[in-house]
Amino acid sequence: MLVNQCSLVDNLIILLGRSRAASYEQIGRDLFYLPRTESGIVRQLLVGLLDKDKRFLFHDDSLELLPDPNETRSVKDATYVVVDVETTGARPNSDRITEIAAYKISGGQIVGEINTLINPQRPISRYVVQLTGITDEMVRTAPLFSDVYEQVVDFFSDAVFVAHNAPFDWRFVNREIERVTGRGLANMRLCTVQMTRRIVPDLPNYKLHTVAEHFKIEIENRHRAGGDAFATAKIFMKLLDVMAEFGVPNVAGARKFKIAGNYSRC
Repeated sequence: MLVNQCSLVDNLIILLGRSRAASYEQIGRDLFYLPRTESGIVRQLLVGLLDKDKRFLFHDDSLELLPDPNETRSVKDATYVVVDVETTGARPNSDRITEIAAYKISGGQIVGEINTLINPQRPISRYVVQLTGITDEMVRTAPLFSDVYEQVVDFFSDAVFVAHNAPFDWRFVNREIERVTGRGLANMRLCTVQMTRRIVPDLPNYKLHTVAEHFKIEIENRHRAGGDAFATAKIFMKLLDVMAEFGVPNVAGARKFKIAGNYSRC
């Protein structure tokens, strides 16, 4: 799902907060820094910016953020896309994706995947080459992100976006999509780092290989998108099993679920 002006939408969602609503006057003041702007002008501006984003409901004097349908779905019934990217560096505004992989989970099973190298149109640093094994030669004839973005967006659809250290992957995928379309993703997100911290709080660290070892999951091709995404998908399915066992009612509950002490059956 794509939306206009991703960073603006994120800030708007934060502004709406738990009440999920705010007057146009408040939005004009706090988001656009326009203390004397009439509500009608702010409403008109938001209609133009939000375009076809169905998460927002326009009232006469206020804007309402509608619940994401995934929030009320049971943890087993929701559809998830588990993502990993390799990149030329750590800065999404200047660095680029060199490889992306994603596994779709539905009904507790992996039901689809995408996995491709990406030509970043810039050199890969020696450090990244040593870490990932991805070289300039390997990506020279790979597709540009603009060649595969439609496949990526269609694959993600309205699924919950899942990754290990999700903010990193989310920022890079969004930035690449924004470069092509001017829009970003609006999917609900879950982070397996944060989820594992709440379920298994006594691990020495929460790097992917440490969490995988705890769950007795082998990672093939560490620091390659396919291997890391597949391991993350298997970790995530383990976490889904735990949450189902503890009666977590829905995906919204998965964001906050926590157990005291290590869960001995993980």
